[in-house]
Amino acid sequence: MSHAHENLNARTTAGFQFTFTDGQVTGISTVYGTHTHSLTIPSNTTFTVTDDVVTETLTKPWGTDTIQYTQDTSDATLYHITSETHTIAEPDTTDSQGHLHGYTFTISDGAVTGVQTVTGTTGDDDDNGKTITHNREILPGQHFTLNADGSITETTLSGSTVKTIQFVADGTSGFYAIASETTTFIQAGSATTRLNVQPLIRDSFTFDASGAITQVEAVRPDGSTKVLNTSPNTTFTELEAGYVLETFTKGHKSYFEVYHDGNGDGIYTSVAQGSGTAVDLVGLKAQIDATVDALT
Repeated sequence: MSHAHENLNARTTAGFQFTFTDGQVTGISTVYGTHTHSLTIPSNTTFTVTDDVVTETLTKPWGTDTIQYTQDTSDATLYHITSETHTIAEPDTTDSQGHLHGYTFTISDGAVTGVQTVTGTTGDDDDNGKTITHNREILPGQHFTLNADGSITETTLSGSTVKTIQFVADGTSGFYAIASETTTFIQAGSATTRLNVQPLIRDSFTFDASGAITQVEAVRPDGSTKVLNTSPNTTFTELEAGYVLETFTKGHKSYFEVYHDGNGDGIYTSVAQGSGTAVDLVGLKAQIDATVDALT
């Protein structure tokens, strides 16, 4: 991504405008409210235009950087970055100086149950190939998938972004290397309640026969639970199956938090927060796709 793009993302009301000539991009500008700033298109950049999507591809020494811009739903002149992908042309765990940085995975019954990073050197006249292995904790909101071709995909959800990393086996070192990394920005559209997933804030709820919530337990990252003592100024209400609203009142002000159980495991993850008590559930649900469901 060129430096002029780095401070803009899909969550802001800012965006980009394009100049089109005969269906081709001939100009690009950043937009902040009423301010517009023209950008220089680098010589290593190409654009493709399809319907309401503009795709920018930048050729780098290490591979390609692909940025996807999607037209705003309410302003046809404005575009937002909806995804960015770094693709490594030749994935490798070892650099030209023999420094090693790779990954290994623990796999049980076809599922990834552990991740390790391996750093060190491959060995030369002064070093006998010393390596250090660190176990990485797999946290809530994070999932690893073993693919049919032997590659491994890591998917991480936080806030309103989904990050996907593709690992491939390096035949030289025997470890896995990163082949690509994609960040997808989930668009809020016209929703007044925006998706903001907090993967470490999780609760489980006990419902009585009428659907009322009778007990709340905080769920720690390791899966253990602790019963929460709720106060009179805090209420929990089931909005519909899979969605619970927590409302907290302090003085004359109220605040809310929405919890969602997308994968049906009985654990609800905080997916939205705000002031007041009104929740745009329809707008919030429009931001929740199958990937979000699977990780909440």
